[in-house]
Amino acid sequence: MLFQSLFTNKHFDDLQPGDFFFHMLSGEYSPAIKVVRANGEGAVIDLNMEQQNGRRLPSMTQSEGFETIALVAVPTAIMRPKPGLQTLKSSSSQSLERSALVMLSDKTLLRVRANNMNILVFNIATGVQTTIPQAAQCLWTTEWQIVIVENDKEQILFEPTSSA
Repeated sequence: MLFQSLFTNKHFDDLQPGDFFFHMLSGEYSPAIKVVRANGEGAVIDLNMEQQNGRRLPSMTQSEGFETIALVAVPTAIMRPKPGLQTLKSSSSQSLERSALVMLSDKTLLRVRANNMNILVFNIATGVQTTIPQAAQCLWTTEWQIVIVENDKEQILFEPTSSA
């Protein structure tokens, strides 16, 4: 008998930047993306990190500790806006909210909070830190989801519960 699953047990060092996975550092499965900062250092975007005000927003954290725990990798996961045009906003990059999924003509970006309260931007396909051109016209939303598709059926793995 063959075994097939959309979920795999991966070691952190085997993940590539941009790979989506779940970890249990907070005691329950939490969604995350492996990324690379502009200085070349590896990091993790925890998509559901609890903030001081109790809200849960995407936040960048150091990668220390992830190499010693089992991770559930989901290589076929897709990050996208929630269905429907009503969640999309169109404006210049200066008005983007924290935790926004930003769709440019050639890439999709995610804005996250760093440890020092700065807002950083990562390309979700490559996992590499980037910047948004000041004059860029973009579509963006804080209402996004992570889904997988199996046998023409979608399963939502994660949706943020509050926007920035």
